[in-house]
Amino acid sequence: MPMTLFDYIPITMLSDFLYCPYSIYLRNIYKDTDDDIYKATPQVRGSYAHKDIDNGTFSDTVPCITALPVASHEYGIMGVIDILYTESHHLIERKYKLSKVYQGHIYQIWGQYVCLVEMGYKIDKLSIHSLSDNIFHAIPFPTQADLDT
Repeated sequence: MPMTLFDYIPITMLSDFLYCPYSIYLRNIYKDTDDDIYKATPQVRGSYAHKDIDNGTFSDTVPCITALPVASHEYGIMGVIDILYTESHHLIERKYKLSKVYQGHIYQIWGQYVCLVEMGYKIDKLSIHSLSDNIFHAIPFPTQADLDT
């Protein structure tokens, strides 16, 4: 039987699960209410980091794709990327403030990466951009062993 959208795991849940599995539970219980009920301060700030992307108001002089829905049939994941610079093939995930890169952040951008590659996009660089201090954290590409686990 073919997979439906309900069978795919949202990429953000990979990060959320490693950060705090309980937040996934709360999000599902309170999803039809005010976000402030179940979002911690870092998650609220994270929403701010995506505001320009989600509203379609992000502007740059360099050609880029923003807020592109992506999916991987091979891995059964789906999500939305933040920014893909089309000339440099640089995929960027934005965070409000990121003082340390955790494994969940890496899995999130790797998920976006495998989706884009499966969709036919070329990716030469992965980064997570901490907006509050304007630091770009370079992320290595996943190895085959990373993808197999």
